[in-house]
Amino acid sequence: MSNDQQTSVASPENPETRFEGGLATNSSQDTFLSLMSSGNFPLLWIGQLVSSIGDWMLMIAVPVTVYNTSHSKPLLSGVLLTEAIPMLIFSPFGGIMSDRWDRRRLMILTDILRATAIALLIAPGVDRHIASYFVVLFVVSGLTSFFSPARSAIVADVIPRNHLIRANAQLNISSQIAIFVGPALGGIALGVLKKQGVFGVDCLTFLFSAGCSVLMRTKVQLPQETIRGFRGVLTSIGEGLNFALTRPPLRELIWLWNIGFIAVQVINAPEYAFAHDTLHVGQRTYGFLIACGGIGSVLGGFLLSTLFHKSNTGRLLTFGMAATAVGAAALGISKTFDMAVAPEMLLGLGSVMVNIATFSLVQATVPRDMLGRFFSVFGVASRFAQIIGGTLAALLVSRVDLSHLYVYVGAALVPVTMITGLTLITKTEGATDIKAP
Repeated sequence: MSNDQQTSVASPENPETRFEGGLATNSSQDTFLSLMSSGNFPLLWIGQLVSSIGDWMLMIAVPVTVYNTSHSKPLLSGVLLTEAIPMLIFSPFGGIMSDRWDRRRLMILTDILRATAIALLIAPGVDRHIASYFVVLFVVSGLTSFFSPARSAIVADVIPRNHLIRANAQLNISSQIAIFVGPALGGIALGVLKKQGVFGVDCLTFLFSAGCSVLMRTKVQLPQETIRGFRGVLTSIGEGLNFALTRPPLRELIWLWNIGFIAVQVINAPEYAFAHDTLHVGQRTYGFLIACGGIGSVLGGFLLSTLFHKSNTGRLLTFGMAATAVGAAALGISKTFDMAVAPEMLLGLGSVMVNIATFSLVQATVPRDMLGRFFSVFGVASRFAQIIGGTLAALLVSRVDLSHLYVYVGAALVPVTMITGLTLITKTEGATDIKAP
């Protein structure tokens, strides 16, 4: 696809701008599948779906391979750390690259490099060196730190503003499909194709994603000035951090998101122990219980894509947090599997409402040349919230009965939701682009 065939981007001053190869903001075809008529969105959707399935297959293959090779439980924790640490280190730099370089090309490059890194695991003799898995995982996670801000930001480049909620809802559905399909395929592929086969399939999914990005047509005016030296890099990172923490409603959004993220980690970390000791279910039934959360997420994505795609993002965030609070408390008072099904679905529904509303609000209000850095700040904050939530869970599970803990988490979220949520509703009414410094 030649560069002269690239699309224009709707500007804040003219929200009716038509996207070439995509939906107009005043399109009469306002249906669940209307975005699939866009030249760019189907490519973004299918590329994410296939790549995410490969990611989940890899998340099954690497821990299984590491454990079968080393028989070391501590090394399994090392797998998680090896994935998380590069995200903390490199995400800010990924945000800068996303704001200063063509996002589509950045996605293509990182996909190709990730495929190359995974291909190294197929080389003969690699399986005899356990460290090679950690090195490759570190590299892939580091490259993902550059890919993720670009992918989150490019949605706003190719989708009209009043379709952002629907677009993010449908992207969420593709993520949930990957969660359902990827681990199962990973387990089957390990048995049939062995670990080299799984790594080969994951390599191909990255190349497929890169191919989808090659076919996309985008044109975004990004700043041309270069960043000079390491001090310039730090200054650019500081601008993104300052923007994220000082601009309403983004400031309130980050607080609400991370409080919710911590709460979800506290709920998720000991959930198997709760299911086993309180609900008296085994591993297979526990898997069905977790699947109920996925069903709630898919249902939420469908509802937001069809009935509530024009809703105020502040209201969606508030309702999502409220659903999470009620779901946590209801799960805490559940005594059987049947009683826990609805709360688990409500937790999935609340989580997806918060995620979709958050991304849609950011994409609609943050200036294009700041989106990458904002999403990188968001990603780093989420990682820290994940660590805090996991640490809190570890400290609390031995001191508080899990049923009571879930009720306490739900109760604690109520005042947070009322105060921060109402502020967000007020500040997102008729929200427009927030000016960068």
